[in-house]
Amino acid sequence: MGIVGDREAKVALQITRTTDGVRKVVNLFEVVSDAEIRRLSTLSTTNSTPSQPAPVESR
Repeated sequence: MGIVGDREAKVALQITRTTDGVRKVVNLFEVVSDAEIRRLSTLSTTNSTPSQPAPVESR
């Protein structure tokens, strides 16, 4: 599940379809061009904020 390039999608589907015990493969990929992947990657690194741990609720 996620955003992948054409080659990545084909490889992932082939691996899952040929894995013993797999009964059904549901394709939930958004296939985008390599240029779009590079653009999205650049955006995520320039707009990233420092990661912080998720808040934990005590009961």
